[in-house]
Amino acid sequence: MVYHNIANLEVGMLTKYLNAQFPQLNVSHTDITHPKGDQIYEIYATLLKSILNLPDRAFNEIPLELACPLFDPDTHGNTVPKFLLLFHLNNCLQDITNKELAVSPQDFFCPCPDRTRAILSSLVVFHRFLGGIRPHMDYITELQKKRLVDFEEMQARVMRAESENIPAQIDAEKQKLDELTEAYQEIENESKDLCVNIEVEKQKCTALEAEKEERLTKLKTLKASVESLQIKLETLKEDLVSSPEKILADVNRARAQREDVSNSLTHLRNAGYETECRLKSFATGQHRIKLLETECVQLRERVSALQPKSVKRDELSRQQRALKQTLEDLEVGLKDRKQRIARENDGVQRDRSRHQRLVADYEERIIDVQNELGSLQERGEKADHELQDLNREYHRIVCEINKVKESHTNRMNQITNLTKKSEEKFLSETQKWNDFLQEKDAAFQGYLGALTVVSDENVSVEPTAMDTD
Repeated sequence: MVYHNIANLEVGMLTKYLNAQFPQLNVSHTDITHPKGDQIYEIYATLLKSILNLPDRAFNEIPLELACPLFDPDTHGNTVPKFLLLFHLNNCLQDITNKELAVSPQDFFCPCPDRTRAILSSLVVFHRFLGGIRPHMDYITELQKKRLVDFEEMQARVMRAESENIPAQIDAEKQKLDELTEAYQEIENESKDLCVNIEVEKQKCTALEAEKEERLTKLKTLKASVESLQIKLETLKEDLVSSPEKILADVNRARAQREDVSNSLTHLRNAGYETECRLKSFATGQHRIKLLETECVQLRERVSALQPKSVKRDELSRQQRALKQTLEDLEVGLKDRKQRIARENDGVQRDRSRHQRLVADYEERIIDVQNELGSLQERGEKADHELQDLNREYHRIVCEINKVKESHTNRMNQITNLTKKSEEKFLSETQKWNDFLQEKDAAFQGYLGALTVVSDENVSVEPTAMDTD
């Protein structure tokens, strides 16, 4: 059923919904099909208070004495609450139905079933709509309250940040970062120098290895020369008696060979001296080279002291063993020097690894500080965006509050004007009623006077009639 483009609900559906939502009303089928003023007033008031979220005393306990100095509880006690309900209900229905349905005083005092059903259908449909959308409205309200609390917390954080002087702390952190960067640059430069020194040491080690190989080759050559001399001494010993001239020639050759050996030893000594000059940083190596030089000199002296005629076979064997022992000692010394060089190289590698670890540690610290500064900047930007959003939300809420205040003020002014008009109308009607009562009282007094005259005349007439009889 449609009433003025308003879709009406079934009466059974209306009663079922109203009793389910508001059991205290106890609405029956007759209350809608044959409405009465008091019952329909309670239904309208309950529905409107639920829709507008008004307290129970909204239309019963209003301090009208403040707005109406001539307020009379006996006269206005029942009329003004209905008038206020009529005003708010009319505004609500016009908003709901897009001004297609309005409420008049007749709907309270002499309600029509069709209009009552249309009004209740509109209110029930809107109430059901509010029941579905209210959780979202509550969520939005709660979210606005939460944002307001967050805004207050943000303001408190901003105040705390201003009091704690965060920019000064950031400047201090930047200064620390600059210091760490400078330290990292210094360590990096030192690491580069260490790398260069390590390469130089590697080149020195390679040169020492080559020199070692060269000296081993020369020692092998010297050993072969000693063995050849030993063979020649054996030959000289056999030919000592047979041919003196040949012996003298052999002695001369031996002297020449001795001079060659002496020259070789001198060359070895010079090479050892050069090696000593190149290895000044290795004190133990220098000492060992000096020992080797001394042993080479002793070996040269021993070789020069060999006389083919005076040296016996046992002495030559002893010298041979001594030379072999000397060669073995030289090999052991070279191995020791090689091990020392390897240990020193390992120490350099350890120092390099330690410096690399320090550099990596400083790099990680710098990255951590940079990340922390980045996070602080992001937090600051996020706080600025949140503050801007909260400021916009705050201004929007202030504008809405001002609009609500303005609309409420306009409604209160309208209510005041309507109350004044109603009061003036009531006073005029009261005056008319008083005038009417005065007129009726005057007429009644006239009737009483006429009755009195008639009674007096009747009393005077009755004795006369009796006398006549």
